[in-house]
Amino acid sequence: MRARRLVDARSLAAVLAAGALGLPASAAAHGGITVAQGGSGGVRILVQGTEAAAADGSPVADLSTTLDGAGSGAGSRVVYWIRPKGRERAFRVRTARDERGIHHAEIRTANRGSWQDWDVAAYVTLSTGRELRVTNDRSDPPGPPEAPAPSGGTTPPTTTTEAVPPGGADTTTSDAAPAAAPSSGVEDVSGEGDGTPGWVVPSIVVLVVLGIVAVVVRQRRLPPDPRD
Repeated sequence: MRARRLVDARSLAAVLAAGALGLPASAAAHGGITVAQGGSGGVRILVQGTEAAAADGSPVADLSTTLDGAGSGAGSRVVYWIRPKGRERAFRVRTARDERGIHHAEIRTANRGSWQDWDVAAYVTLSTGRELRVTNDRSDPPGPPEAPAPSGGTTPPTTTTEAVPPGGADTTTSDAAPAAAPSSGVEDVSGEGDGTPGWVVPSIVVLVVLGIVAVVVRQRRLPPDPRD
């Protein structure tokens, strides 16, 4: 019986640990290090990145954005603008939204240096029409180039989309027209937020782990069952 109680305690500990590590579940779906985050007005944005591999085995950076709050549902959109270290020009990457509601893209890293050194900006359009931005370079966030004035026959620069299609080969396509610059209504909410502080989830995990230890220690200190 004592052995059974220990097994039950360890099973409970495993369940509690799994639940703790799953908080929040959506943010852990792709995982990785935090690239940029922020929020305002009840909306939270978390951009994470991790190393991965494309279907052909080439290295890619998996960038994912988790949204929470009003307008973060199916009608929301996320576009990345990325500027590799030492480069002047940024490129645009469209994201796909998976069944868990996470916006993500795999981006080739070859000839672009370490992806952890990239300047990244996530431009978020909520289904409410609100436009937000989070970036890891608030002093000079990457974004679309300014279109030159339509004089002298100057051709506006085009931008490229350089994401790896799911399960497919890398493609680079030129847009028929230059990407429109974000409207003046874009709010930069990098590092801001009025939601749950970042230290709350780690604190919850610590409390759960302490609770697990207390349960196991208590079970071990119980006197032997006379029926054993």
